[in-house]
Amino acid sequence: MWFRALSFLIAAVLVVKAAIALAIPERFYATRRRQYASEAMPGELLVPPIIILSVTTVSWSAALFHYRAWGWGRHWRAHGARVPLAA
Repeated sequence: MWFRALSFLIAAVLVVKAAIALAIPERFYATRRRQYASEAMPGELLVPPIIILSVTTVSWSAALFHYRAWGWGRHWRAHGARVPLAA
């Protein structure tokens, strides 16, 4: 559930960003040119790493605290068979 929600969120953000870049390319690329022209690092560049770290933290917490077994191992255990070692 959590991974699916995060996947949809990331996909939606990327689609919206692409739509904005295609709809108003002058403004989108003017911002990038202004960032590269400046010698000081703009604060806007800190936003993506913060978002990435927060999404990663949520993903890890979902994996650690809300884990559900799935796949062939679960199927085999349910039917009393031994799970083979991965090749």
